[in-house]
Amino acid sequence: MAQMAWQESYSVGVRVLDQQHKGLLDLVNQLWDLDPNVVSKGEIFSTLNALVKYAQTHFDTEERLLKLHEYPRLEQHQKEHVAFTEDVFKFAEKLEKNDPNIHRKIVDFIKIWYVSHILKTDREYKDFFAAKGVS
Repeated sequence: MAQMAWQESYSVGVRVLDQQHKGLLDLVNQLWDLDPNVVSKGEIFSTLNALVKYAQTHFDTEERLLKLHEYPRLEQHQKEHVAFTEDVFKFAEKLEKNDPNIHRKIVDFIKIWYVSHILKTDREYKDFFAAKGVS
């Protein structure tokens, strides 16, 4: 499968957050590249776990910055992060139960969430941070 590539349209104008978004994209691509017919379920689970841990680190960084600068939509943003984590854990449970199509479902979900979350939810704070001089 083809990997997702970073696009400038994903930039939120805050260096640390853009770097973390790139790191998440790398993990999405690693998960994408795993062939469930070749690798073990454990390897898929391990990569998914690494992605979730990195996402949590990113969410913590992002939420800390949003709180520090009193972003008015912080609570909604946090809810989206919680929902993502909960959804991924549900997928992990299905992976554990040997759902034969789960790898593809996981990857499709994460790809769609990644792009839509950055282009919609995260981009909403781009001008907010720029106005505050955060880069």
